[in-house]
Amino acid sequence: MNIKEEYIKFFESKNHDFLEPVSLVPDDDSTLFTSAGIQQLVPYMVNEEIHPEGTRLTNYQKCLRLTDIDNIGDSYHHTFFEMLGNWSMDDYFKQEVIQMSYEFLISVLKLDPNRLAVSVFAGGEDLPRDDEAAQIWESLGIPKSRIAYLGYDDNWWPSVHEKGPCGSDTEMFYFRSEDSVPKDFDPSDDRWVEIWNNVFIQFYRDDNMNLVPLKRRYIDTGMGVERMTSILNHLNDNYESDLFKFSIEIIEKYSQKKYEDHKKNMRIIADHIRAISMICFDDQNIIPSNKDRGYVLRRLIRRLIIASNKLEVQDFGNYIDQLVNEVVLQFKDFYPGIEKEQDRVVVIILEEYNKFNKILKSGKKRIQKAIDVLKENSLSKMDASIIFRLYETYGIPFDLTYSMLSEQGISYDTSEVDSLFEQHRIHSKKSSTMFGSGLSKTKKITQ
Repeated sequence: MNIKEEYIKFFESKNHDFLEPVSLVPDDDSTLFTSAGIQQLVPYMVNEEIHPEGTRLTNYQKCLRLTDIDNIGDSYHHTFFEMLGNWSMDDYFKQEVIQMSYEFLISVLKLDPNRLAVSVFAGGEDLPRDDEAAQIWESLGIPKSRIAYLGYDDNWWPSVHEKGPCGSDTEMFYFRSEDSVPKDFDPSDDRWVEIWNNVFIQFYRDDNMNLVPLKRRYIDTGMGVERMTSILNHLNDNYESDLFKFSIEIIEKYSQKKYEDHKKNMRIIADHIRAISMICFDDQNIIPSNKDRGYVLRRLIRRLIIASNKLEVQDFGNYIDQLVNEVVLQFKDFYPGIEKEQDRVVVIILEEYNKFNKILKSGKKRIQKAIDVLKENSLSKMDASIIFRLYETYGIPFDLTYSMLSEQGISYDTSEVDSLFEQHRIHSKKSSTMFGSGLSKTKKITQ
């Protein structure tokens, strides 16, 4: 079963028009990458307009998020992922979207309804708790013991601290475990995995952070293709699913190591090669650099190189060529033309590989020397200023330093490093403005 095809077919049968996915690089300069399917629709919601394509829309969207980059290596986090969505532009609302969501999960994907649970908004800011959504779920067969009322941190989109279109949501969870399914839904039990959410956009949070009712009502939904694929494959590990298994096999071949024994580094590589390739496939000529999207690309490539070196990967050129080819094979039917960019992507990665290996050689020695000084003084934490100095003076990436520190049991505080990086960025910005270089219009991305 191809989830994307089934999803689009289902919602087109519900009178939704297909909305073409947009570039991973958005027109909006306020954000570096497209991070959700709704991103291209937000301007219409802000202006309370109907989209020219219609009032019922659906699509699949390539997305990139770096908020969880330090969690890459576990079984379910990703930097690049695809999001499935359906939207109502002042058409249907809670009753219809919840019914369609349940129908798709049970009738199309054939999920076990006894493994489903949901959460709804608990209320706040003079807004009542969402008994309406809870009652709709109950009418579909979800027992009260499987319905949790949660607050702003869990059931409100976007963050309560962000201005713009917003509203409460209801989220769907699936019990992804071989254990017996508990009678009651405990949101803190990570065996319950979030699989989909429906957002009820009714308000606008203004510059003073006040909630103002919108004249129109909108629905936004989002389902991650990677997570749902692993559930349909009856797996607890996204990286064992159909979407990643061929990449993992390539990594095993060139490292002569087994996934079972080296999961973390193989997951990092399998995740990052998709992100790197999809960034480069976009017709924006993004190349590795020290600012903006180029910095993100460079960081992803270097993290892939570090993980590959740990696995002692051989024949790096052919290894990368095969990994990029696997990404092309997986996505070319949905994003036509990417196969033409395969050779260029391989060249970009190999050029960065050659540059980075020179830094690695001297960088590891400098990091180890700093670690030895700590140990000689019976210290177990490296000061943020040392980590930042290694980066600023010698170009040693934070990821390499963090990796070596973790391996030797030395602690560190990334937030302190981020703070130093931001201070440095602000100082550099002021200096560049003073000398008229124009660099003040650029921005760097920490971590």
